Amino acid sequence: MRLSVSKKSDVALQALRILSQDRGVHSGQSLADVLDVSLVYLSQSLSPLVKGGWLTSRVGPDGGYALAPRLKKLSVMQVVEAIEGPIEGSSCVVSSRTCGVDSPCMMHVTWSGARASLRKSLASISAI
Repeated sequence: MRLSVSKKSDVALQALRILSQDRGVHSGQSLADVLDVSLVYLSQSLSPLVKGGWLTSRVGPDGGYALAPRLKKLSVMQVVEAIEGPIEGSSCVVSSRTCGVDSPCMMHVTWSGARASLRKSLASISAI
């Protein structure tokens, strides 16, 4: 059982921290340099946030990334789920089958509670 997020989520959260400190446009290359990733990896990491409308992205000499103008709040959970997919899931933590109320494994109730606590905790942490 693995409880971790991908490097893409980490990069996206770090980029959001930088972008929220100075709400201007930051070039992709400058963000990539600060975060010690390639420009391609940065783009892949931030793409779900652009698609979600939380970041803007422009190409060209004056281009780069910026927080969406109307963005006031964004939780760590929203960012992680945009990149990793929903935390709620039906895959079983003890076997490779679907686990649910109708056919629960011995960990189902405990794991469901832990997942709900994790969602609540991540939703309470601001990403910006």
